[in-house]
Amino acid sequence: MPGYVIHLAVAKEYIRNFRVKNEEEFLKGTIAPDLLSINGKSKTHYSKVGGSGVNLKQFLKENKINTSYMEGYFLHLIVDYLFYNKYFTNFDTRLYNDYDIINKKLIEKYKITIPDEIKADVKFKEGTIEILDIDKLEKMISEISKKKISEYKKEAKQNGIVTTNREDNKLITSNGSKKEKIALTIVIAVICLIMLLFINQKKGYYCDEIFSYGSSNSEYDNIFWSYNEYDGINKLVKEEVFNTKSIKETIQKLKYYFIDHTDEKDKYQENVLNQTKKITWQTREDAENYVKAKENKFNYISVYYNQVQDVHPPLFYIIVHTISSIFSNSFSKYTIFFINLPFFIGTCILIWKILNLIRKKINFNFNSDFIWTKYRCNIYNDVFKNVYDAYILYHIIFIYKYKNI
Repeated sequence: MPGYVIHLAVAKEYIRNFRVKNEEEFLKGTIAPDLLSINGKSKTHYSKVGGSGVNLKQFLKENKINTSYMEGYFLHLIVDYLFYNKYFTNFDTRLYNDYDIINKKLIEKYKITIPDEIKADVKFKEGTIEILDIDKLEKMISEISKKKISEYKKEAKQNGIVTTNREDNKLITSNGSKKEKIALTIVIAVICLIMLLFINQKKGYYCDEIFSYGSSNSEYDNIFWSYNEYDGINKLVKEEVFNTKSIKETIQKLKYYFIDHTDEKDKYQENVLNQTKKITWQTREDAENYVKAKENKFNYISVYYNQVQDVHPPLFYIIVHTISSIFSNSFSKYTIFFINLPFFIGTCILIWKILNLIRKKINFNFNSDFIWTKYRCNIYNDVFKNVYDAYILYHIIFIYKYKNI
């Protein structure tokens, strides 16, 4: 079997190629099968005939690879299997003498620190290598360490063997992945049709739904005020600040009212409130102007300003405003529904990917039916026109992007 130093060299290269949660435990696991082989190696190596007979499938049946130590242990068995079944198929006892001769070179090349437990067993000799091909050995170390343990695990579970060819492994696992993707597509399509059925029966609007349209399309005014509550700051921003000819002038006005002369801003707001009617309410035309982008098309500064007054990121509202500007004379309950569909579909796909990552970590079988645990919430979100599908997607993207933290 390969010596301790060869196993440590593969482990060190693997750590350089992939993230390992606990490197110290991983390296301990890498030498464990040989270190624990006090009464022979058949039990610790799941083999009846030595290194070439390692039964990887049996190891996976009896053990869970859920720690860095067990990852290292499994990597040791992989190295033993590939050493004799691919790289050095003819066993010769002179190999052990060659190990002692090349140990120093491998330690220097791969920057290996020999653990205290095996220092007495790692020997150094001078001499000429008899049968070990050093170039072939270094190729083996490089190739084995470039493939993830999760890929070796999947391959061993399905076939009982492992290879260093990552393309072969992709071909082996692609059929199962294709079936899962088809199931996922069907489930998402069914949920989208259910949501469309509900939205088609929708008759009225909740206040937040009106706000979604209004804060996207109303010019520098994100709330549907009654006249006696009209916000004077909105009027100030609309008529005094942004009603200028240049960006420079706009910035100067902002500085003037909101930094240098806040007292004038307060007086302006007070005058607006004093001048507005006290009893008259908004008309039907006012309501339409609030939710439609009739005279306020493609005004993204207004969209941004409206969201600054609230707490929402502007992307969702920018999209709503863009669609509303294209169809500026119409108001439809389907506008935000179809805007939210891509957010919902993207969320489902990313959750499926995250659950696949979890499945690989804990060896538990998920499938795309998990989406049904979410569908009730999404029917609610999409029947009520609001930003929450976009929020969910933002968070899921963040989780998926930083999945390895």
